[in-house]
Amino acid sequence: MKRLFISFALFACMHACLHAQVLYGTYNQFNSTYLAAIDVGTCTACVVAVWPDFPYQANNDVSILDDGRVVVVGHCPPNGCIRIYTLPDPTPTILTMPHIPYGSIVVNDLMYIYTTSGLYVLDPVTNQLNFVGPWPAAMPALFFEFYEFGGQVYIIQMGVGIRAIWQVDLQNPQNSVFIQNTPFVIYSMQGATSVNDSVYVADIYWLVKYDPVSNTFVQECFLPSMDIFFSSLTSLGFLPAGLPPPPCICITQAGSMVAGAFNPCGATPVQAAHNGNAVLDGNDLRRFILFSDPADTLGSILFTASSPVFNFAPPLQYGQTYYIAAIAGNNLNGNVDLNDPCLNISNAVTVLWHPLPTVALSVANPDVCPGACTAVTATFTGTPPFTLTYTASGLGPVTQTFPSNTGSFQVCVPANAPSGGFSVEATGLADGFCTCN
Repeated sequence: MKRLFISFALFACMHACLHAQVLYGTYNQFNSTYLAAIDVGTCTACVVAVWPDFPYQANNDVSILDDGRVVVVGHCPPNGCIRIYTLPDPTPTILTMPHIPYGSIVVNDLMYIYTTSGLYVLDPVTNQLNFVGPWPAAMPALFFEFYEFGGQVYIIQMGVGIRAIWQVDLQNPQNSVFIQNTPFVIYSMQGATSVNDSVYVADIYWLVKYDPVSNTFVQECFLPSMDIFFSSLTSLGFLPAGLPPPPCICITQAGSMVAGAFNPCGATPVQAAHNGNAVLDGNDLRRFILFSDPADTLGSILFTASSPVFNFAPPLQYGQTYYIAAIAGNNLNGNVDLNDPCLNISNAVTVLWHPLPTVALSVANPDVCPGACTAVTATFTGTPPFTLTYTASGLGPVTQTFPSNTGSFQVCVPANAPSGGFSVEATGLADGFCTCN
């Protein structure tokens, strides 16, 4: 993710150059509303705010007040609402409306709001909202958004197909007049705004520049190719001249691992689980890492994988604790760029591979007469306690538990046993973590 797209070497013309090109748009992703700053000169973008309490399709239009506050109008069931944000504070002032607003524009320090029932005006100083009047009877009750051109305010129809443009009378909206239809058909027009008499509209794929004089469109920026993922750019606004842009923020989230601790036996692969809640932008990649030092995660990465499954392989060692986590950041040739300033790492789950236990049986005196008994010493490797199952020349089996790495048990030779060999065989063994046969 490119966090800043403005060069401070251009400070001498920053206001003149910056504000002529930076637009603001909202889009929905992961059940949140995102506010993005879009540089139409370079077709790059970054996120400047995330509002998780703003549900899908509720953000119909965005405008920036002269004092830098961000105003989003939209649907707050059962009617409409106006949300006023003072960034970076994510908590808005919410004003309710009797009708759902679809477009907004700031003119002479007042905000005018389009609804299908008529025009409203908001005084952003007092938060006083007033109904100005209805639209002409000939205007269809459809969705429109505002733009300004040549000192006049217009509204352009949203949606698919040929779109109507009306010139708006802000004092008496019933006197608004139809101007023309737009001949250029794009996918689904979602937002509109203007800055310095440059008119921009957006759909789910393109940021488009519209020339009201020639009534033509030029596709400027392909939205999916920007650094953030646009599911649908649902509104457009612009930053008034003289205001510095808010800083870009990181939205990349690796998500979370399903909590747990793994204690595999032998060279058994470990399969951890992810909750599937990563948040990635258009240039991000999520991978999984196995590392050895939580105090130096990046410096102790041993393996990277596309899924949270890891095999026991060198340089891994038995008895040492390792960690599995998700990692997300810019895609660098199929790997996560560890130098991405928005790099994000999830919580980790622990893994400790245990060796399979072993046992060695020995006797001090291998010569035992029929009817006599002898002590067999068991020496274990592994983690106590140990559970040993053994047979003695076909007799048994016998199962016995030993609390430490050494122990002994008695083996007795039957009185009628023939002369010759007498064997003791371990047939099953388990320690505190592992079982082998």
